[in-house]
Amino acid sequence: MNTEQMSALAIAASQFGPDFYAVLLITFVTAAAGTLLLRAQKNRPALSGEQLRPYCVYFYLSCGLGMAAIVVSIGWWLYKQTHGTHTVQVAITNVAPNVKIDSRYFSKITFHQNTADGTLVADEYFLIVNDRPFSDKDNFEFDVFVIAGDGGPVPSACASAGGVTKKETLKVSFSGQAAQSYRLEMDSSSPPRLSAVASAATSQWFSQSEGQVAQLALGDAK
Repeated sequence: MNTEQMSALAIAASQFGPDFYAVLLITFVTAAAGTLLLRAQKNRPALSGEQLRPYCVYFYLSCGLGMAAIVVSIGWWLYKQTHGTHTVQVAITNVAPNVKIDSRYFSKITFHQNTADGTLVADEYFLIVNDRPFSDKDNFEFDVFVIAGDGGPVPSACASAGGVTKKETLKVSFSGQAAQSYRLEMDSSSPPRLSAVASAATSQWFSQSEGQVAQLALGDAK
């Protein structure tokens, strides 16, 4: 088995949990134990009951563990139906090259040319995962740093004494939609700000595998 196959098994195990191990035990381990037991029973000269006992124990043990794993997997499925994870996607568009956004959320970034002036700008996407439903009391924080460079000078409101860039923390509230989009705006005298823009309720900026990674990160953070 090569590295890619091992990685695929690891991803399946983390994704399906007890279901994966139940199928593994019933399909492979129990089948292998049954094959060994049949071969031992057909052995000539015939094996004694004492010699066959390890094969029988192996077979019955694998059956019992497989059935136990199935019971656990059913319980796991019922638990996930009532305690599943909840996600919100947030897009921040029109991010200039001299702007850096930090957050504690799973994220990715895409680049494109601004249709107005041809400059390169970025759209950043954040996947926020929670083990409870979101409410209007939930706020999402993003730390914005504006750095002097090709993207232009640092706005006066973003520069502290000595010209060192300071952090601007921007907050957005949960709007009730699973996909929320904002445009990053700033000028030479005011700090960065986010303006809400329309986005389709069915917008899907993250793949299923990326969502699984974000959910695993949530579990590790607990």
